[in-house]
Amino acid sequence: MERKLVAFVDGDRHKRASGYGEFARGMLLALDQSDTFDVAVLPGAPGFDDIGQQRERLQKVHVIDRVEDADLVLQICQPAGIASFPRPTAFYTMFDTSAMPGSSVAKMLENRPQVVLVPNLYNARFLRPTFSNVHVAPPPMDISLFKPRHHQRAGGKSEFTFVFQGSYGFRKGVDLLLRAFLDEFKAGEARLHLHCPNLSIDQADEILRRVTGHPSPPRIELFGKTYTREWMANFYNMADAFVSLTRAEAWGLPICEAILCERPVVTSFDWAMAEYLPHDYPYLVSGRRQRVDEIDSAFGANWRGNHQEPGSEYFEASVEDARAKLRAVVEDRERAAEHARQARAHLLSHFHPKQAGAALEQGLLALL
Repeated sequence: MERKLVAFVDGDRHKRASGYGEFARGMLLALDQSDTFDVAVLPGAPGFDDIGQQRERLQKVHVIDRVEDADLVLQICQPAGIASFPRPTAFYTMFDTSAMPGSSVAKMLENRPQVVLVPNLYNARFLRPTFSNVHVAPPPMDISLFKPRHHQRAGGKSEFTFVFQGSYGFRKGVDLLLRAFLDEFKAGEARLHLHCPNLSIDQADEILRRVTGHPSPPRIELFGKTYTREWMANFYNMADAFVSLTRAEAWGLPICEAILCERPVVTSFDWAMAEYLPHDYPYLVSGRRQRVDEIDSAFGANWRGNHQEPGSEYFEASVEDARAKLRAVVEDRERAAEHARQARAHLLSHFHPKQAGAALEQGLLALL
């Protein structure tokens, strides 16, 4: 088949040092290496964030002036940002809760993408009743950078170290994580490295108030900046385990990166998170589903306002079970390390970048 040119439309996300940016870069670079397609981007913002070694490769991607210069379009954005294009279009999106807001579904139906791409079966099963051509195409992950480097652990702290990476907010369950960690551990037993790139002074003050309410609190170290992607890979490898009590997750990039670095992962047992771990993985935290429109905490008010589709649910991890799982990782490190190796093997078996790139190509071929 003659090679086809794909216009990659992502609102310049591939230039940004963010989780969504990493997600877009993975697909753009996969298409750039495709045997079936050529890829081009549209003119956009001139500068790149500090995205490390990927920057040089991305700067060489072909630029076209109009989508009409391409054979087909791949648009990557949230449902509210979908647009119509004068070329066959595949729309790649994801969402976190159990139901996409009706306004987002209406926007998608209005613009009628010929193919809808999603990162996992969790997203697919909610969209397939509405859209006939839904394909699962996991975002390609950087396995050359995010990999175990056990020698780097020697550069970390002497205490058993848990690491969290994500935004400081209700969806990511940081409030649950702090409760579980502070209730379970005392000073010297473990420490938590809390990496929240959006951390504000007020939020840091809130964490401080939580810590001072405990008589002998474990150490919590705050990180408010990602320096480079390489720094992030080292950040995982200098810790002993990763923890996230996220309430809703469409993909979970930090969870996947930590698994690739062969860190034991303690995380919520629902939505997309469980797809990336073996079914018998022992550190999945139990909990219950709750309705978004019944959130009554000030901490969750903004998120409720953006996601309260009638009947839509999120997952509330059990603080008590989280405490037990955190303690189990600390008390039996050899067992945790073995499960971390099994989790990495599972992830590479089901979501290897080669498989991800092939799935993306299959989704685009469906346009033709």
